[in-house]
Amino acid sequence: MTLAAVILNYNDAETTLDAVRRIHGFAAVDKIIVVDNASADDSLNILRAGLAEGFQKVTLIKNKKNGGYGYGNNRGVRFAREKLGAELVLIANPDAEFDESLVLEMRLTFEECSDAAAVGAVMMSGVCSEAVSGRLPERKCSCMTEETDIQGFSGDKAELMDYAQLKLSGWMYRGFLKELLHCGPVMKRVFEKYLDYPQSYYDSFPNRVPVYAVHGSLLMVNTEKFIRAGGYDESIFLYMEEYILAKRLEAVGHKTYLIKKSYRHSGSHSITGAGYGSVSRQKLRQASELIYFRKYLGAGRAKMFVVKLFQAIVLLETKVWMGQISR
Repeated sequence: MTLAAVILNYNDAETTLDAVRRIHGFAAVDKIIVVDNASADDSLNILRAGLAEGFQKVTLIKNKKNGGYGYGNNRGVRFAREKLGAELVLIANPDAEFDESLVLEMRLTFEECSDAAAVGAVMMSGVCSEAVSGRLPERKCSCMTEETDIQGFSGDKAELMDYAQLKLSGWMYRGFLKELLHCGPVMKRVFEKYLDYPQSYYDSFPNRVPVYAVHGSLLMVNTEKFIRAGGYDESIFLYMEEYILAKRLEAVGHKTYLIKKSYRHSGSHSITGAGYGSVSRQKLRQASELIYFRKYLGAGRAKMFVVKLFQAIVLLETKVWMGQISR
């Protein structure tokens, strides 16, 4: 199977170039497509200069507008399919770090599972699982060791792959009420055991787990199935893309899998680099949530009123937390 990697850049050329350097030598990756999503800085010139020599696998394309995450990646996947004949595409955030063995394992899933349309892996964020799940303040992960011989990120250090990281990487389908509860930081913690797969579910599959959706920072898709399902919804600028892609794939009879191997994801450089603070990110997320509830969960007028009321409370909590409202 021909495999291309798509890396979406927005105002983050150096991180994108680092990503290209990391994976250009992977024999498993036949082509690399860098999509500049109409960066507002000098990214395009930096990318052109950085890719000028020694990167024969790489094609750089420029979008005329920044239509968001889905818009940019859709163009990359379509280019990979129509111009390069790629049967598989690895959609990778520039700050996602992984090795070639992970790529091979993801590709193997498509070879062994004919119903697979998307495959993800376990995201290691570099913080302890307690911090990831909101039980403790964020701190560097003390469980990282050089000696640990476990399945996980295969760089110089291995990390503990625990339940908190599994449930942040492979998600269950939630109907209206559960998804509404999941949208609120407080309610999500109060009802967390009802909103995610139990640990026993992940434990029941030794290598790959059928899930509803996987984290969007690194996933591999079958290009034909992805395009047939409609790809990402381009009315969404950012957030909720994974849920919508999963819904579209499921609607045409395809499945998503999470493999029990990991990668490192350091953060959302593009969104923070674009000047979005916590409150503005929350507003952006809520705009995407409204589309998801209405268009993909079939919420009518009464339910949408409830969603908007709930969102107003969550936004107020965010503003108070960030100190934007006097107390």
